Amino acid sequence: MPRTYSIDDQPVEIVGEKNSLRISQQVEIETGIEKSIEIKLNEDKPQVIIHHTLINRNLWQIECAPWAITQFKTGGMAILPQTKEDTGVLPNRSMTLWSYADIKSPHVTLGNEYILIRAEMNSPFKIGFPNPRGWLAYWWNKMLFVKRAMYYRDIAYYDFGSSSECYCNDEFLELETLSPITKLNPNESVTHTETWELYKDIPLPTDEKSDSANYQQIKFGVACLTSSALILP
Repeated sequence: MPRTYSIDDQPVEIVGEKNSLRISQQVEIETGIEKSIEIKLNEDKPQVIIHHTLINRNLWQIECAPWAITQFKTGGMAILPQTKEDTGVLPNRSMTLWSYADIKSPHVTLGNEYILIRAEMNSPFKIGFPNPRGWLAYWWNKMLFVKRAMYYRDIAYYDFGSSSECYCNDEFLELETLSPITKLNPNESVTHTETWELYKDIPLPTDEKSDSANYQQIKFGVACLTSSALILP
C-alpha cells in the first residue's frame, strides 16, 4: 500500500524534443523506483502515444505494475467495453468491485456491450475488469476521448485480474489501465504504453446497438479529430 500511494510531490525533469516530451523524477526514497512518462505525437495521424516507465533502483527484486490514470471533469459518461468472445459453456468475463462501490447506483448501467458510468456520483465508485478489447472511453459535451492499452491474455494482473478500471466521485472521473504484474531485478524497467485519441460530434451513449453502429460508421472530417474512422473493436 505505501509503495502504491507514494505522493508525487517532488520536482521533475522535463525534456522536450521535436514531437515528444519526457517527464522524469528522481528515485523515490520510499519505493526505490524511478518513474517517467514520455508523451509523443504520432507523426502519421492525430494521436498521442504515452509511455509509462518504472525502473527498479533498489538492490533487490521487486514486484510491480505501471498504473496509468487519466482524470476527467464530471458531467460526462465513461464507456467500458465488455468482451464479445463466444466461449460456449465457459465464462467469458468478470468484474471487480471495490468495497465502497454501490452496484445499484442509478448512475451505473450494466450492458452486454458496454458498462456505462455517468459521472454524477455523490459517493465514490470503482469497477475493474479484464479488457481484451483494449479500449476505454469518456464522453463529454459531444466529445469522445478514447484511450487504448494492450491486454495480455493468460498473464496475471492486480485487482483480481483487472487490466482496466474506472473510478468516479463527486469531483472527477478516472479511466485507468494497468500492465501485467512484473518482477524487476535491480536496474530493470517495465514500460506500459497507451494511445489517446479524441473525436468530436459523438452522440451521448444511450442504446448499445445504435451506439455500436454510430462508432463504426464515423468518417474522417465529419465526426472525428483523427485521420481515420473511429474503430472500437
